[in-house]
Amino acid sequence: MKETYDLLVVGAGPAGLMAAKTAAEAGLKVGLIERKQNIAEIKRACSMMVVSLSGRYLGERVTLNPRNQRICFPHYGFSVAYQGPHKNFYTWQICSYKGNKIQIGGYKENLLKGDAGRASAIYNKEVLLGGLLEENISLNVDVFHPYNVLGAIKEGREVKVITREGKTFKGTFVIAADGRSSRLARSLGLNQDRKFFGTAITAGYEMVDTEIPEEFSLFQIFLNEEPLMRAWITPRTADREHFVMVTSINHGADFEGAFERFTRQGIFSPWFKRAEKKRRLSAIGNMFSHIIKPYKDQVVFVGDTIWCKESEMTGAVISGWKAANAVALALIEGKVSEEGVAD
Repeated sequence: MKETYDLLVVGAGPAGLMAAKTAAEAGLKVGLIERKQNIAEIKRACSMMVVSLSGRYLGERVTLNPRNQRICFPHYGFSVAYQGPHKNFYTWQICSYKGNKIQIGGYKENLLKGDAGRASAIYNKEVLLGGLLEENISLNVDVFHPYNVLGAIKEGREVKVITREGKTFKGTFVIAADGRSSRLARSLGLNQDRKFFGTAITAGYEMVDTEIPEEFSLFQIFLNEEPLMRAWITPRTADREHFVMVTSINHGADFEGAFERFTRQGIFSPWFKRAEKKRRLSAIGNMFSHIIKPYKDQVVFVGDTIWCKESEMTGAVISGWKAANAVALALIEGKVSEEGVAD
């Protein structure tokens, strides 16, 4: 292990993996710290959508290039390798529990257009993360896991990252990509002025042998539940497989009961008559107002660490890439400061 790194990246999701890869490509000595044992494995609820292929998002117009196995970011001028499957979807359907519907986009018309008519696409996030991890390793990024980061302390011109396991790491800069519950943001006091909006709770199942009409669609369904709950249905990349989840901001909501009532009773139950549960996935996430200035004590914050809810894979990759380039430029110019990473 190198004693001191040019850059330490905390968190190996899309933002952290992209930041570490980009910095290593620029010639920096990079250490990547992650709490998970299996970095690419996804155990939390995730729709795995590319946001968005039909419009601009954070100033970018993402494109999917399956021929060359890339997800491309033409505005910023980079791409990401993706060697996994994808599945287009063509509409967003917002429904009441009685079946009333608002549909964004004509399903049949868009389906006939193929890629030109898609609203977006579903991808396999484990494949994406696995590919980014392999690239990091090939670029000689030192990967440390599983380590639970507790915080960071600035010491002179270096930052010390402290872990629960008693391991410490030193870097000139740190990129914090440790998610919505960022311990780095908390330890450096960046959460003090943020407004708390609530805790979003999600529980659901990957289901096989579903019979969803207009199956290549994103469904948002308001359930007949008290307190208010919603169901979401998104395709998975495998045939006749969907991710079906229920969400609420009420801790006391009956998630399992609501899921069973939605899939076994009422007007939507025929969609799941022969369906089987494959894997249960859940997620809990706090929602705060965003951090205005994503920098303190040589720590640059990216992705969900500063966002209200979820910056999505698209926003995470963009911010990780931008932060790594800013750090590389700061080190080239000898500006170990906020001014140095202003870009």
